[in-house]
Amino acid sequence: MNRAMTFNIDKRRVRRLFDRAAGRYDRLAAMQRGITSDLLALLSKDLQPRRIVDLGCGTGHAIQLLQQRYSGAHLTGLDLAESMLSQARWINTKASLVQGDIEQLPFADNQFDLVFSSSAIQWCGLHRALNEVSRITAPGGQVLISSFLAGTLRQWRELWMAPEECGQHSFRSLDELRNAASSAGLSVEHLESRELTQDFYRFEDAVASIRDLGAGNAAVIRQPGLMGRRKLQEIKNHVEELIALQGQFSLSYNVVLGAFRKPASSLPVAD
Repeated sequence: MNRAMTFNIDKRRVRRLFDRAAGRYDRLAAMQRGITSDLLALLSKDLQPRRIVDLGCGTGHAIQLLQQRYSGAHLTGLDLAESMLSQARWINTKASLVQGDIEQLPFADNQFDLVFSSSAIQWCGLHRALNEVSRITAPGGQVLISSFLAGTLRQWRELWMAPEECGQHSFRSLDELRNAASSAGLSVEHLESRELTQDFYRFEDAVASIRDLGAGNAAVIRQPGLMGRRKLQEIKNHVEELIALQGQFSLSYNVVLGAFRKPASSLPVAD
């Protein structure tokens, strides 16, 4: 069965997840901040953007960094969760902050010279999102995207015996991202994947990280009914045994860092 046809995200649940996490997100998001820094390193040196948008801006950390680098540019941030935007408004008084969905962007065509999106695209239908990203990018503009890939949280899925094709939230592959970008008319400047690892010393910290950072499969945590509670208790006992034996419980995250370019408009042919 074609995963692209069956991929479906409950956006209301995603919004609730991030609304609840907003107040403590910055205290827990060290890995996301590292990903943001790595993605910013892919900024083209020849780019001098006048209009920049951060899609999935969260509490506005990347907007701050982009404003420092491009002080003369107009910054816009978009996020699905209003609580995240409320946090962002405290530290980004000059940026325009908009609530919205990356799959249905409330922006005009060819509006932004730089489109930035870190750790957000995984919550979207990939082709729909990248078509929208391409639509709002000005000809010659750069697009920087990071996302979690297939294989993320494999240790957690294995504990639940939940493969990525089990009908829960599925992360996409590097090839799927490359193909979706090409279909959207974006050329690849840089594309790489990395595996990051987080170590936890308490079971509750691992669960809190998955929930609060929005990086994981929330559906796996939210197993319904008595059997789900029993399974969670079994997993907790197993993880605590691992921590006692090994000193920590580790979770892996596969991350893609991508830089893309929207081709410049062709010059008119002289008569």
